[in-house]
Amino acid sequence: MKPKRPVLKLPMSKVEWALEVMTLLVICFTVGVVAFYWSSLPEQITVHFDLAGKPDRVGPKSTLLFLTVIALFDYVLMTVIARFPQTFNYLRPITEKNAASQYLLARKFLSVMKLEVTGILCFAIWSCIQVSIGAVDSIDASSLITLAIVMVVSIVIYMVRSSKAR
Repeated sequence: MKPKRPVLKLPMSKVEWALEVMTLLVICFTVGVVAFYWSSLPEQITVHFDLAGKPDRVGPKSTLLFLTVIALFDYVLMTVIARFPQTFNYLRPITEKNAASQYLLARKFLSVMKLEVTGILCFAIWSCIQVSIGAVDSIDASSLITLAIVMVVSIVIYMVRSSKAR
C-alpha cells in the first residue's frame, strides 16, 4: 500500500502555459489542414510509410479524421491526468518536502509529452496529405527519427531532473 501523498493545488508555471498554447496551436493547425485539404483528397489516401519513408499502405481518407480525434483525445486525457500528480509513479518517494517540486516537474513533463505526441500526429497527418495529393513522393524518414529522439531526450531529461529534485 502506498503512503498517502500530499494533495497540492499548484498554479501552472509560465512554461506550462507556453507549452499548452503551443499544443493548442498544433491541434488547430492539424484540424485546419485536414479541413483545408479534405475536399481535394481522393477517397483512398496514403496511411502508412515504411522505414525509408516510402508509402506502403492506403486506406480511407477518414483515417485523417480518426488521427485528428486521437490528437484531441490525447490532449484532453493528458490535461485531465496532469491535475492529479499525487497519483503518478515517481523515481523518489514523495514527501511533504519534495512534493511541490516533484509534482511541478511531472506536470511540466506531461505538458512536453502532450506537445510532442500532438506534434507527431500532426506530422503524420501532414505527411499522409502531402503524399496523397502528390506534393511529395515520400516523407523524410530523418524527420520521424528526429521526433522520436526528441521524445527520448525529453524522457531522459525528466528522469534526471526528477531524481535530483529534493
